[in-house]
Amino acid sequence: MTATYTYPGYMWEVNQLIYHTPENDPYNKEILIGYYLKHNADVMDYFGNKSAQLLVLNLKEADAGKKIADFIGSKRIIHEVPWENKT
Repeated sequence: MTATYTYPGYMWEVNQLIYHTPENDPYNKEILIGYYLKHNADVMDYFGNKSAQLLVLNLKEADAGKKIADFIGSKRIIHEVPWENKT
């Protein structure tokens, strides 16, 4: 890979260390989705009996801004969640 975030190849090395994807398929969809799902399950497990300390929401939902405001105790409601870098 040609990413030059820190030095050429850095992101590829990080990908290999964390996700152990095949060298010829560093963005293996099945492996990466598996890690994503496991991470989410681990977070839910960690907050199991502390669910009031965790906010889980879909930012596409119309009431996402209200849920955020309620969670942080704010009276200001975001009516539309900003979306930058859409490309």
